[in-house]
Amino acid sequence: MKREAPKRFPVAELFGYPDGNRSPLAESARARRWCPFLGAGCTKTTGHAESGPIGTCAVRRGERTVIICPQRFRGGDHAIARAIAKEAFGEKVKFKLVRELVVRTGPGQRWSLDYAAAELLPGGYGKIIGIEDQAIDTTGSLVPYVQAYLSGGATTPQHAFGLNWANVYKRIIPQVARKGRIFEAWGSQLYVIIQDELLDYIKQRIALSAAQPGEAVNLVFKPYRLATDALTGTNRLTPMIALATTVRRLDEACQASASLPIRAEVETLIDSKPAL
Repeated sequence: MKREAPKRFPVAELFGYPDGNRSPLAESARARRWCPFLGAGCTKTTGHAESGPIGTCAVRRGERTVIICPQRFRGGDHAIARAIAKEAFGEKVKFKLVRELVVRTGPGQRWSLDYAAAELLPGGYGKIIGIEDQAIDTTGSLVPYVQAYLSGGATTPQHAFGLNWANVYKRIIPQVARKGRIFEAWGSQLYVIIQDELLDYIKQRIALSAAQPGEAVNLVFKPYRLATDALTGTNRLTPMIALATTVRRLDEACQASASLPIRAEVETLIDSKPAL
């Protein structure tokens, strides 16, 4: 009889370290509910207040390891955002990089960015770019897995959770398009830090293409691949090939992907319902 492969623990990275890493540093981070990428306490919580921060950075779904917390991209004193700003402005240009920019745009309305970087000129600011980091979220709860792991439980809970792929189309893409329009109007760029797994899903869902020669690029996806470093027992983010495109191309790809109902199907549904 064929033996089943042992099931791997669903939470691939917990409080900044792979689940298989039981080093003193990793165990200390878990005991303190510490995020090594922020250099502060973990901010990822759920509706279960009594469970405290749950520290789930990435999960396993089949053969994939998927980042589910945007703080994962903010390690090394925001090294990725700094590298993007240097790339955008050039090595010799001085700039100011800030976090969590929030602008009130009207009653009960606001416009926010994870990062903004502004070129420093003698009389003020020159070009301004935006930087967003995006990660998918989950459905269900990961709390039982975290509790089992932290308590040293030998068994994995039989608890369902999933990746909220639907929310990518409902929330992430519209959010990127909405914020990107500002930089399109300013003749600048919005950079989106994203895992390669998530960008691949977006490109499968919508036919997003790169900008062509002569087009003004105003939207740049910067994908990173998550891979385990066997020597350090930690996961590293490796930059992959960027996708330089435009907000217009994103809008057109979304519109082209929308499936329209067939009239005959609508007529059948009308027939099946009582008249008001």
